[in-house]
Amino acid sequence: GDPLRQYCSLLQSFPCVAAMAACHARPASSADVHRGPNVPSLNLQGPELSADASESVRSKQLPPFPIRALSSRANSPGLQSISRSQGVSASPRIQSGRRTRSAWTASAKDNTGSVKENFGQRTGIAPVGQALSGALEALFQTYDLDGSGSIDLDEFVETQANAVIEEGEKIPTAALVAQYMEAKGGGDQLSKGGGLDFEGFAEWQLRWISDGWALNASQADVAQGCYRMGEHILSRRSNGAARVVTPRPSGRTSKCASARGHWPPEVAIAADAEAREHRTYPRRRRVRHGGGMSSIKKGFVESVREVIKKDIRAFEREAGLEEDGSDEEEREYQRQRKEASQKLAGEEAEVALIAKEDSSSARFARELLETRIAEQEALIPADLKAARDKEKSLREELRNLVMEVSHGRSGEMLLRGRVATRQDVTLMGLAADVKLQDLGKHEKSPETELRKDGEFRIYRSLPSDIGHAVGLITRHPQAADHFKVLGGHGLRRPQIEMLPFSVVGSFEAQPKSERQAVFEDSSSGARFFVPLGQLTISGKPFAGEACFSAVVVMPNFGSLSRPVIKLKRSFTDRDAVNAAISSTAAGASSAVPERRGRSMGGIQVPVQLAATVFTRLTDATGVELAFAAGHGVEVQLQSQLRGQQGMIGAPSMWHFDMQHGEWLQRSRKLSAGRELPQTEPEAECAASLKASAAQAAKKDPLKGLREKEHLTIVTKIRAEHQAFWKQRKEEGIVEDVCLCGYKAKKKIMHGLRAKRHLCSTNPPKRLFSVVEHDAEGGWLQLFAVGQPDQVSASTERAAELPEVLLSHHLESARCLLTPSPEQAKDVGVSPSAVFTQQHYEKVAKQIIPHISYIASYMVGRAKALHAQTGAELKEASVMAFQLAALEVFVNLWIRPHVSGSAPCTLLELHQALSANSWNVGVALIRVGTQQARRDEVAKIRKAVRRRNHSMWAAHDEVEAVLQTFGDRRVSDKTAAAKLVQADFLKDRAMVLHFRQLVRDKAPLGPRPTDAQVKAGLREATVFEQAAEARAKELKLEEEAYHKEASAAAAESRAAHRAVKEALQVGDPSAQLEFGRKAREKSSFANASKEKARELEAQAVAAKEEAEEERSWRRSVKRLLEDLKASGRPPESEDPETAWKEVLAESEGRQDENGQPIGLVFRFQAEPGWDAVGTAEIPQPATLRDESAEHLEDIEEFFPPIPSPPRQVLRVSSLVTGSFRCGRELMLASEVSCSSLGSVGMSWSQVQPDGSFCLFAAANVSFELWISIIGSTVEPLRFGPFLAKSVDEVTYVGLLEPEQRTRAGEWRQHVPSAAGYIWLPRLEPQLTAESERCTCAAAQLEESSEEPTAPSRSPTGRSSMLRSVS
Repeated sequence: GDPLRQYCSLLQSFPCVAAMAACHARPASSADVHRGPNVPSLNLQGPELSADASESVRSKQLPPFPIRALSSRANSPGLQSISRSQGVSASPRIQSGRRTRSAWTASAKDNTGSVKENFGQRTGIAPVGQALSGALEALFQTYDLDGSGSIDLDEFVETQANAVIEEGEKIPTAALVAQYMEAKGGGDQLSKGGGLDFEGFAEWQLRWISDGWALNASQADVAQGCYRMGEHILSRRSNGAARVVTPRPSGRTSKCASARGHWPPEVAIAADAEAREHRTYPRRRRVRHGGGMSSIKKGFVESVREVIKKDIRAFEREAGLEEDGSDEEEREYQRQRKEASQKLAGEEAEVALIAKEDSSSARFARELLETRIAEQEALIPADLKAARDKEKSLREELRNLVMEVSHGRSGEMLLRGRVATRQDVTLMGLAADVKLQDLGKHEKSPETELRKDGEFRIYRSLPSDIGHAVGLITRHPQAADHFKVLGGHGLRRPQIEMLPFSVVGSFEAQPKSERQAVFEDSSSGARFFVPLGQLTISGKPFAGEACFSAVVVMPNFGSLSRPVIKLKRSFTDRDAVNAAISSTAAGASSAVPERRGRSMGGIQVPVQLAATVFTRLTDATGVELAFAAGHGVEVQLQSQLRGQQGMIGAPSMWHFDMQHGEWLQRSRKLSAGRELPQTEPEAECAASLKASAAQAAKKDPLKGLREKEHLTIVTKIRAEHQAFWKQRKEEGIVEDVCLCGYKAKKKIMHGLRAKRHLCSTNPPKRLFSVVEHDAEGGWLQLFAVGQPDQVSASTERAAELPEVLLSHHLESARCLLTPSPEQAKDVGVSPSAVFTQQHYEKVAKQIIPHISYIASYMVGRAKALHAQTGAELKEASVMAFQLAALEVFVNLWIRPHVSGSAPCTLLELHQALSANSWNVGVALIRVGTQQARRDEVAKIRKAVRRRNHSMWAAHDEVEAVLQTFGDRRVSDKTAAAKLVQADFLKDRAMVLHFRQLVRDKAPLGPRPTDAQVKAGLREATVFEQAAEARAKELKLEEEAYHKEASAAAAESRAAHRAVKEALQVGDPSAQLEFGRKAREKSSFANASKEKARELEAQAVAAKEEAEEERSWRRSVKRLLEDLKASGRPPESEDPETAWKEVLAESEGRQDENGQPIGLVFRFQAEPGWDAVGTAEIPQPATLRDESAEHLEDIEEFFPPIPSPPRQVLRVSSLVTGSFRCGRELMLASEVSCSSLGSVGMSWSQVQPDGSFCLFAAANVSFELWISIIGSTVEPLRFGPFLAKSVDEVTYVGLLEPEQRTRAGEWRQHVPSAAGYIWLPRLEPQLTAESERCTCAAAQLEESSEEPTAPSRSPTGRSSMLRSVS
């Protein structure tokens, strides 16, 4: 309840203080030290410095802020003059000796307070709290330029000059040196040498600022003052303020000169001169360990280690003991030291800039927290209004800070992150390799060196490519690869979670072997079967020792599915176990790549991962191995899915592509009790187009609010018009005036298009229908056009309207993105190239300014509304508004232009925005090029289908073929001709055609497995070849018998002639002999002919059999007989229906212990990340409610806008909210979302204002994990929440550290609100029907007698609006 104690605890959690506390816990490094917090809005008003040098130095150099005086302290000989002039005694620290800096820091943070009381007794200061201790540490780091742990004379003089000297003033160097000696103390300490340590600096600083201490100030005020002084010094230093440098006295020898001797003297003199030469700032570290020292007698003294090194080198040069090439080694050593020094100096400035941004964010967050508390505690309307106004201004300042940070680091990306693991397994101390890779390319940046605490830093200069994003790849020999996609400019703080392997083993690979090596994961029960004879290295068979590593990640239902129990006061062992399980599961899920995938149809969707596996195969030296084509690791694992607890759709195989940074859907087989069918790309695209059309037919939930707002505006306009006509009637003016704004718009548009170069503007006429009060209380037209001077004035007035500029940018964007053939030629695009990648790349530079203006107009007026109450949701992220604006643009101008091409998804828009620093214009071009690419792929798929109706190709397979052509544009026929030559497509077409034949023969029969189909195809090939061979043999035999028959026939004819000759000569014996022979040969010929005819028939039958085998009719018949004999029930070929059948079959199955049995998945994995998952599909659409009342009164000024026929496909629920640092001043870097029943997370960067925007599976429980900057503990857990539908925004509100869910806690769902994003009205193209004059002057005059709302006609239209023509 003590405000001072609460404030000190807040200040202790300040990010800069926490960072420096971490530095004290390990060896200090300049790269890890923040140079103090830079807090904006510093008040530098303070007392002026006195020019009288006779007065004490301390009396002239007061800090630039008020502080209070301290009590007197004991006398000291070293400070008697100052004590007499100021009435303050010096500290007895000089007699008691010094303590180390770490000891003083530890004592300052001791909760017992005994050391603080001793310090108070010695200094006269109250016990120092944690807040003041941290502030003094931050200020000490500002003085300690080289991070050596002590402040030498040069550092003190320069920094103190920046602290006390105002612009244009000077102070003697001797005064600053005397002040340094005062800080070091007197007596023996001055002769001992060494710099000013932390304890001495803290005591001196408290004495120095004591004169200005206010009587009612607290330690928190003094701590805040120290922070502000550090900011003041850094601002002076960054602005190039004049530095006071103390020249080193020449001719003095080093303190260790006696040890060095005079061998040779010239070398010692040169080394001494080199040590005292003039230095420029920023000062590089002359000694690697400890730095130098300074004393009043000896000046700069080098460390003993450095002196010994120089002495050894000098002795070796004198004695001729140097090794060959020592000069080159020395120069290389000096060059490396110089580069390291420059790098160190640059990193120090970088850390200081980051600390400034963090401190600004923390200050805004703290002030926002205090404002929210004041708003809740306000009792009177005035206080409530003041708190809300302050909150609004703070939010505006936060948005400005976000924009400033974004523009300040444009064109560069800076990564400062940490690699860690939450598993129980230690990673053996081996360093991980961190690399950056451009998405879609194979080039990788060099490996980044990790520090001992796992931190890393990567700087990347980004090219000017549209849609540039990089992948951060982290590899460790004992852990699975980690991949995180990063995009945009500026600072990124990724948190890398490594997942150690749970399966490690080795085996001997043997080419052409049929054996398998079996490995098992003890935790999940998964089994891995590795074929020994199918390993390859560099495309060649591999033989030798191979190492296999794997890890399995399963969904953690945890607190999201367990029953709610009563919260216990004590934390039991069971709670500790549950907390460890929950933390480990969360760490494993965060190690899995993000759930962003691309289906076989090319749709970018979130993927629900039911099980993930990472495998790695290497040889004994660590070189990665691969598998031969068609082979891989056979995986068998039991999932936690049981019965109707299944996934939201039919599962399939997914493989993570490191090149593109996304999960790709594969056509590999997957079994879950039985083999599951697959969806073809064309069917998937058709379903997505149907869902997009159904989404366009949904009822607009904000239609009622919009019409209500429009009706209010129209009622006000008409009431003003009636008052105007009444005034004219009273004045006796009978001249007709157009008040609907049409004629005024017609005359003003000419001037706007000619003089203001707004050639495309076409704003609605309601803007020019405004009438207002004049100075005398009457009514006048704001846009009068009766006289030429009025037209000019109205034109100038209209040019200042944002809606006029908006109309110009809208029409210009429409002409560039959806041009007519004539407009396409004007922008340099051929009519045939419209809506292609060439078109979007051509108009990119022209369209971005237009889209940026429209987006800023919409985002500036956007707001999030509660779905039930309509109240504004203030903690919604601006990124959600930008995403909604981009969705509107894509619905208007970018949609599929080829049948069979999938539409854009909301996830795709989110990725485009995050890759381009949330620049809506650049993101729109990126989305357009991706849509054009999908259209091109759809054309190629159509061409492939025309060549073979059973052949289809996935999106990534077509992309691979297109990449072989490089940047050269090819026609769809050329690409299809090359694609159909691929063997895998031919095999796939054969399998698909065979399945279709089986389904045609038995529509209600069981579905054959992939192995049965391939076996049937192989049998068909074998039987076909056998039949053809048999037919060929029969044909040869037939020909042989034909020859024998011909020869026998010839011999029979010859015998008949011989019989005739014997009859003529009267030789009866010859006649009988030749007659017998003729009969034999004739009989043999007839038999041969009969045999030949039989063989011919057999050959024809063999040919028919071969033809049947070639057409797979016989193979299909055999397969159907086998399926009938198996007794399997009928199975569907539709993936969704088949999955429902599998779930129904597994319902109620239990093991011997009565526990339910989960589904067992069997699939083939390749090295890397593989998963069983499904794309998140949209929920069924609700048709538009046409029975709702339509307000026709507003159509005059607000004509209806038709809904686009194809809209962006919403597949997940958008989650938005904000994180506040709370009382512990925690700044967030990342937020991750884990959904129930899914492995992996979706994540997003947390903006400097604490807001975030990411996706969660619709209508599913989820948890949020928020990573804290500079913290080594695990992320904060919030939830579980329940996600809303795809059409609603899940608003989690304001999250604070005090609201986080305890580790291992089971709790009910935290209520989250359903909201909608409200955007201002856009009228991209007004028609002549809506923009026409609707004035009826006579009826307006008649109705001017009644100032009330106009009467309604039977048709619903106002009677005054009916045309009298």
